[in-house]
Amino acid sequence: MGDWRQKAIRTIWATHAKLPANASFDERTKALHAAYPFGVRRQYPYKVWLEEQRKYLSRYDPKPAGPLLPPKSPLELAKEKAK
Repeated sequence: MGDWRQKAIRTIWATHAKLPANASFDERTKALHAAYPFGVRRQYPYKVWLEEQRKYLSRYDPKPAGPLLPPKSPLELAKEKAK
C-alpha cells in the first residue's frame, strides 16, 4: 500500500475517532473535508483521498448507491411514453 493511501486511511480513522458515534452522514462528510491532509486538492494524492473517503462514507450513507442500471432502449422509452 502506498504512502498516500496509508496517510489517507490514518487521517480518516483519526477523524472518525473524534466524531460521536451518532454523527450524521453530513457531519462525517464535513469532518473529512476539513481533515484533508495533502494540501492542494488535485492529482494523485487527491484521487487516493477521494477513493478512501468514498469507502469510509459508504458505511454511513443513508441512501446507498445501488448498481447502475443500463440505459433504456428506444423501445422501452416509447412504451413508457405511450402509457
